[in-house]
Amino acid sequence: MISELGQVRAGLETGINDNVYLTRGLTAFITAYPHLDPSIFHTIADEILRNPNFIINIGIAPGNILSFVHPLEGNENALGLNYEQNSQQWPIVKKAIDSRKTIIAGPVELVQGGRAFICRTPIFIPAPDPKQEPVYWGLASIVIDQQKILDRAGFSHADRNLRMALRGTDGRGEQGGFIAGEEEVFNATPLTMDVVIPGGSWQLAGIPLQGWQQPSPNQRWILFFGGVLALAGGILVFLWQHHESLIKNQTRLALERAEKYSAELNENKNFLDAILENIPNIIFVKEAKELKFVLFNKAGEAITGIPASSLSARATSTCSNRRRPIVLPALIARFSPAGPWSRSPRNRCRPAISANGSCIPGKSPCSTRRGSRPT
Repeated sequence: MISELGQVRAGLETGINDNVYLTRGLTAFITAYPHLDPSIFHTIADEILRNPNFIINIGIAPGNILSFVHPLEGNENALGLNYEQNSQQWPIVKKAIDSRKTIIAGPVELVQGGRAFICRTPIFIPAPDPKQEPVYWGLASIVIDQQKILDRAGFSHADRNLRMALRGTDGRGEQGGFIAGEEEVFNATPLTMDVVIPGGSWQLAGIPLQGWQQPSPNQRWILFFGGVLALAGGILVFLWQHHESLIKNQTRLALERAEKYSAELNENKNFLDAILENIPNIIFVKEAKELKFVLFNKAGEAITGIPASSLSARATSTCSNRRRPIVLPALIARFSPAGPWSRSPRNRCRPAISANGSCIPGKSPCSTRRGSRPT
């Protein structure tokens, strides 16, 4: 609908302006040669009307008295009309003179029938003194057929899906009188557009051919439930986003705590490693399953002369009783055969040591509360 109405508006503006611009050459000629000769006037006017146009006639009124009309045939009675003495036409003529701009008047009823718009253009010529303002010379008027303008714009086409109306007499827009179409359209909440014309505007209105669609009787309920659904959807989206935010915050806090605990564990491990490494006694730890060394401190390396790196990748034999393993290997026993380890009440089960320092199972008795047994 907007597109159709816009096409009609553009057609009206183009139709008016095309016809107005045709007379620019005549007014320019008069400005340069104000002593207009009738034969020259008719020659120029005839040339203008040879172009496609909707002009009915052209009139020139030096000093506001109509002295030239083309074509002359049928317009003889109009010659000598004094606009200043015509109460109907003088207000628009004076407005054009005062504004020094072209003004579209009408539409007016024609004697020969039909209606027409009258384009009035004031003509100013240079003053004798170049320092003075141009001097008013007279008026150029062209009469434009209204129906042809409307037809060219598609205003009257029966295949339109619109009902249209036009108002704005004398270029007064919404305040102007009715021009054409269906006047009741203006009372049916129409879509309106301004048609810009020289010196003013018209207002074009349109409604659908079948009228505006009536609202559904259930429209209130539809709007109500639609609003409830929209609100519920908004709440669900908010709750989901809030839940996601909580999860992200909890995950972030958990990661921060994990990093903190990991740093504390590393700090404690480094502290314990420093203590174990600097104790002057031999300290080592072995893996229970494969009997591999996992710790051998610096004192052990210094006393035994064996680097920890050579022990970490291999397992060594240890002596154990049937109930629990003995963590001291024969290697230490060889270096401390009579040390405090052998006198410890917790280590009365002394293994037999071979010449190379390895354990010989079953060769050394072990005294227990129940008696002696081989190790």
